[in-house]
Amino acid sequence: MVVLVESKIQKPVHFEKWISRESMFTVRHEAVQSNVLFISAPTGYGKTTFLTRWSEELDEHIAWLSVDESDNQALHFFGYIIYTVYSACNLLPKKKLQKKLAKADRNELDAMWSYYKELDRGKEKPIRLIIDDFHHINDPELLEMIQYFVVNLPKSLKICFASRHLPPFTLALWQSLLTVTEVRMQQLRITDDDMKSYLKQHPQQQGSVWQEFIQTEGWPAGLQEVLQSQGISHQLRSDRHRQFTMNVLTNDLWSNFSGSAQHFLLVTSILDTMNQQICDALLESKESLIHLKNLEEKGFFIESDSEIDTQYRYHPLFAVALRQNLQKNHSKEFVSALHRKAAGIYFRQGNVVEAITHALKGQAYPLASTWMMHYGEDLIKNKKTASFISWCKEFEKVHIPLAFDLQLLFAFALLAEHQVDEADHVMNQMTAQGNRKEWNAFTERSRSAAYDYFLIKSYITIIRMGGVTEVGQWLQKGFDLHVEKSSKLYVLPLQFNKVEPVLLRTPLGSAKKLGIQQTLLEIQSCQTNKLSIIGYYHGIQAETLYVTGSIKEARQQQVEALLLAHHFQDPGLLIPMYVLSCKLHIANGEMEKAHETIRSALLYTEDGYWKGFLYAFEAFLHLKQDHLEDAEMALSMIQRDYAEGIQQHPFVTLVEARLLLRKGQWEEALEKTLCVKFEALEERQVVTYIEATILESSCYARMAYWPEMAQSLQDAMAYSKEYGYTQLFVEEDNMEDMLKEYVKLRKQQIDREWTQVPHFYVERLIQATKERNPVLELLTPREQEVFSLLVLGETNYKIAKNLALTEGSVRIYLTSIYEKLCVNSRKQAMLKAYK
Repeated sequence: MVVLVESKIQKPVHFEKWISRESMFTVRHEAVQSNVLFISAPTGYGKTTFLTRWSEELDEHIAWLSVDESDNQALHFFGYIIYTVYSACNLLPKKKLQKKLAKADRNELDAMWSYYKELDRGKEKPIRLIIDDFHHINDPELLEMIQYFVVNLPKSLKICFASRHLPPFTLALWQSLLTVTEVRMQQLRITDDDMKSYLKQHPQQQGSVWQEFIQTEGWPAGLQEVLQSQGISHQLRSDRHRQFTMNVLTNDLWSNFSGSAQHFLLVTSILDTMNQQICDALLESKESLIHLKNLEEKGFFIESDSEIDTQYRYHPLFAVALRQNLQKNHSKEFVSALHRKAAGIYFRQGNVVEAITHALKGQAYPLASTWMMHYGEDLIKNKKTASFISWCKEFEKVHIPLAFDLQLLFAFALLAEHQVDEADHVMNQMTAQGNRKEWNAFTERSRSAAYDYFLIKSYITIIRMGGVTEVGQWLQKGFDLHVEKSSKLYVLPLQFNKVEPVLLRTPLGSAKKLGIQQTLLEIQSCQTNKLSIIGYYHGIQAETLYVTGSIKEARQQQVEALLLAHHFQDPGLLIPMYVLSCKLHIANGEMEKAHETIRSALLYTEDGYWKGFLYAFEAFLHLKQDHLEDAEMALSMIQRDYAEGIQQHPFVTLVEARLLLRKGQWEEALEKTLCVKFEALEERQVVTYIEATILESSCYARMAYWPEMAQSLQDAMAYSKEYGYTQLFVEEDNMEDMLKEYVKLRKQQIDREWTQVPHFYVERLIQATKERNPVLELLTPREQEVFSLLVLGETNYKIAKNLALTEGSVRIYLTSIYEKLCVNSRKQAMLKAYK
């Protein structure tokens, strides 16, 4: 007799609230249409939860069967199939059904199934058979029968399997005859979007949950443990998290592996990524690929990273759990020796980063130091600065002093990551009183040591305050002394900008330090040597020329900067130059070229942070063309990390404000703009302050608040006149009308203090915001200033006074203007301008 347990055919009930899985919408839709759904993922990935919730959405009869080890006999298994299908369709009372099936043999089961198939045509609703925990079924004969059973399903019956393992049979046969949907753990993971949506509804959990979410890599069971641990300290929560993972490993998985597989898991747990070659060398075996494939098939927490030369890795939480098991079962010396062995293998394979990492974990400090000294320059050049810093800090932890060569590289690596204070501390320690004797001896041995020291000090000054003159002097000195032949640092690229889409927002491009550009211009050595700082020099020049209205000259500098940005693959220079290129195209009315530039730029960066600026500017382009839906779509592409508490960049916020302005939501636009304005004022970000204040005036104009509009324009011009900015005003729609309204109010309200902004600067902006006059294109920016006052009928004396020139200089400028305009007098020049 077969005893049928009713609880095995009851669908589980899940009452707890859980994270919404909008990312699974496509999977759910495909699964509804499919004859067969096969879900395979390790324990805790929510297979049962997904099927429970999904099946509640279906207008179908749901036949649920949870199998276990006892169901590995064909008669037993198919008895349960009939039990659950008959029960879901109410074909017989349960007690009668249980009694009938308890004594049924193969023929009787066939007869009952044939009877069900005969009723198939009259079914009002289809039936969905869900077989949960299918990984317990491993009998080869039974699996073959199930394969045949699925191929011959009745039309109204659809079937779902949930298993920890990959399918024990080839799905190709089913796919040739039926519609099949396969779901793997990659699809069952909680995604970033899922988590962000959840955290929007639970903002109090943002700071504490996000880091754990990253560590879980979307593993639902691990994440659920995190959410249930809210309210306790971070350390206690982390301990519980690790203990939970360890329990899953030991209780649910460990016993399923043979002794050799367990040994493989422990030994390879020290590797962050692995392939057949490294595992074979570490284990001195030829069976690694078999183990790796077996782990993947059994649904262990391992996955392949690439199709070619397949790399595998363990889920980070399970790697930690395996390492804990390794340390528990083996001595410290055994683990250290394992790391040293891995270091040698990686080094022979040419993977220096992993070689040094494992050498340090194996406490082979002299070997690690030698490799760092020999390959440090190349590693930093290849942007392995974070690894280099972590290695140097390992030496600090064990109180082993680094050689001065390595300390210089350490400081440079810290600078590359913009850890300026730490870099300065390293430099000061090198020359501290207690180390002075050794330092002096080192500078005598190393020709470039003193130069490298002061070069790093100069870079520290740049990143802190923007004093580039100092660096220019040291670059010149290095060139004169031919230090580049012996210096490790002379030509190492440095990314001076980590976070800004506009170089004028960085200390390097601070408006009050633009005078240093003349110093760099004089350094011919810097122009002939393609050093990374020269790219920034050209970029700052380009942006400065742009905001002052010199479009043609700005393009020349921008091209030079972009070439070097590509050469050094530096997003801190690349993205600002692409953004500037778009602005230059807009200034010339080349909107399609601007869109093409954005599309090209998106191909050159994978980083979501930098892509965000490009999407924001794409939205700005669409707003210029009144394509509001396209602008909203572009803004929706920006990846924001709410959980890490990163404030949205003002560059993006101002674009959002412009969208709100176009949609008629003036007050909301004004609120966003004012936030950016006050932050820019606090941070002394002149360009951003001017841009935000101009947009503020535009908001007031839309609301017909003319006095407020005039005051905002006055504030913007009070700052911009000092630097001669014009293009920021030209960019703004309806600026000419706003300036004319400003002039009208200025004449009416003579009791107010307007003198902070001179008349000639206002007129210059009015002229600049008009449609481009071909006549003006012939003149230099300074000649245009003289010409704009000439058109107003000002005398030579007043022109000289307004522009801080001598009357002799004004006469020289006028002579040049007359020649370029092909006129002979003041009157003819004015007539040509008005035409």
